[in-house]
Amino acid sequence: MKKKIKTKEEARAFFQKIIDDKNAMIDCIENGGDMKALIKNRGIEIVKPLSVQ
Repeated sequence: MKKKIKTKEEARAFFQKIIDDKNAMIDCIENGGDMKALIKNRGIEIVKPLSVQ
């Protein structure tokens, strides 16, 4: 079960982690790093978007 955000500080921390993860992924792609290792080390969950028809 996912942890619910209850305070402004938790919300800021949540979005800051998203920004940091995004920047780490961009850096990894630009420098030819190992994306699988980055995802595992940072605990990032990659999902596929739903196909809408």
